[in-house]
Amino acid sequence: MLDVLYFGCIDRPGHYLWASVDGVPARLSRGDYRRGLLNRFDGLLCPTDRTEGVVLKHFIHEHTAISFWDQSGDSRRGSSSTFFLKGIHGYQYMFWAAREAFPTVFARIAERFSLQVAERA
Repeated sequence: MLDVLYFGCIDRPGHYLWASVDGVPARLSRGDYRRGLLNRFDGLLCPTDRTEGVVLKHFIHEHTAISFWDQSGDSRRGSSSTFFLKGIHGYQYMFWAAREAFPTVFARIAERFSLQVAERA
């Protein structure tokens, strides 16, 4: 099982850090150390261009992160999505792993826009 984490909206507005338990999102508990490490990057890892779906990749706290502006789950302008996976990974692997771990989130995103790798911004 992939240990992908998702920071974003699920089912209603509000950004939280989620794990996938057999394909079902579960909010990380307050005691989970990853919440303290990864919960604080809301919108900070996204490109400066606020176009939805333009993805930047980062390596932070031993995790690869892909992050993009995303109003598919929350219509507010500052809404974003970020997926984290421990280790160093390329874009395509991250897209695949995130889609496998959070299929309903990816289906929601796909209805609104396509993900595109950013040049760098």
